[in-house]
Amino acid sequence: MLRKVPWAAALLGLAAVFLACGRSSSKMPGSEAASPVALEAALGNRFVKAGASQTMVARIGLSAKRRSATARPPVNLALLVDTSGSMEGKAIADARAASLALIGSLAPEDRISVVVFHSKAELLLPSTKLDDADARDLRAKIAAMKATGTTDMASGLRMAVDEVAQHLDREGVNRVVLVGDGVPNDDRQILGIVADASARGISITALGLGNDYDETLMGRVAQQSGGRFFYVEDSAKVASFFAEEVTRLHKVVARNAVLELQPGPGVTIAHVVGRPVSPAGRGVAVNLGDMSLDDSQEVVVELASAAAKDGANVEVLDAVLRFQEGVGGKAREERVFVGAKATQDAASLTQGTEKSVEEAFARARDAAATLERIETMRNGNRAPSPAPVTDATPRKMRLPEGVATPAALAKPSPEEIRRQHDEAMTNFQAHH
Repeated sequence: MLRKVPWAAALLGLAAVFLACGRSSSKMPGSEAASPVALEAALGNRFVKAGASQTMVARIGLSAKRRSATARPPVNLALLVDTSGSMEGKAIADARAASLALIGSLAPEDRISVVVFHSKAELLLPSTKLDDADARDLRAKIAAMKATGTTDMASGLRMAVDEVAQHLDREGVNRVVLVGDGVPNDDRQILGIVADASARGISITALGLGNDYDETLMGRVAQQSGGRFFYVEDSAKVASFFAEEVTRLHKVVARNAVLELQPGPGVTIAHVVGRPVSPAGRGVAVNLGDMSLDDSQEVVVELASAAAKDGANVEVLDAVLRFQEGVGGKAREERVFVGAKATQDAASLTQGTEKSVEEAFARARDAAATLERIETMRNGNRAPSPAPVTDATPRKMRLPEGVATPAALAKPSPEEIRRQHDEAMTNFQAHH
């Protein structure tokens, strides 16, 4: 009998660890403590009702808190500027200021190309290391940019992606920075080009300018490529925005980050709220792009679980983050696991709730609903755009008890739409 006591204690300890997985992260064996990105996960409730199928919500949090000892990553960047007629006036002036600010913020060893698009795409500067470029000539070309013609964004985007791809740096940050109002002649090719860029490890930062501005398309371009999106209304803020963005590029600690979500037995992923996904076995993969020092993100997942017996341990979800670390850093992998316990005990079901997860779900759901409504309003009576490469449209969900449904938008002004769109996009991209 005495020989059985240590085993009983060990089993109790393992059970405690398993239950803890429902409310916090559980690192899998072999993960390294020195990872620059911390990964944690939790369920909305660490218990599930025994004998009933149900919906669960999980939150996966990521934070870039450590910097590699290696030097900052080199930047391979294409600046893509909309110079079509719709940019006439303040917008083209802002675009010139943005372009000059961006170039002025880069380091001499960084690589830059400049593409403009109007009725056609033009290459103002082939990809060149900044210290090899004729700075005076480049600034003169940017200062001479004028708004004219229609908006062949697809050709411009393809040219910019190709410029970055020709000098793709596997140890650096490969980025297209798009500046414009996001109203193309034909948007049917845009998301295909974005998908190709994403597959090559090239993300797209989109800076929205102008009055006739399509925040929906610009936001989708950034989100599906793992980049970031912003609308800048005040000309005085353009230079500071790009100074901050270049600082972020130089502080990238995790490149080409992809979060893979794999459900456990009897569990399926119903929806990743507000984010484009791609298939990955029984699960899905979410492209997160690059993460800079002090960046954080959260991914909210809705899952469906089959009925489990009372007292059963439910293996809910594995979350695996894969990325390249630093400059020349090795491929890294971080894992967390979340599990739950099936029970008929009403008190346990009530006490097992995690308010922070329900709040994250409410934020993501409301943000996704806002983006969907804005896209509906933006489309209006025009022919609908083709379906995106992957579906980020929120589905009808069984909401946790006590979570309110999102309020409808009551014909807001263009300025209010942009504000709401910016706030919603912030929920789905890296931020300090």
